[in-house]
Amino acid sequence: MEAIGMSLFKYDGVEFQIRQAKMNSDEWLVRFMTGFPPEKDGEKPIVVIYPEKTELASTKGWLRLILHD
Repeated sequence: MEAIGMSLFKYDGVEFQIRQAKMNSDEWLVRFMTGFPPEKDGEKPIVVIYPEKTELASTKGWLRLILHD
């Protein structure tokens, strides 16, 4: 949550480049979590997690990506 709080400033976006050759598998499990500033002062930030109802501590239910050359 601290990282989300620190990221609540305007920016154009973030790009990640991952070299597939550095990974040992053509199948990845991913989970996205992002935060948005609250609509009103004093409210908590809005947190969006995809896939919904997944947890950081477990890969159960995470999105499965199968990569091909």
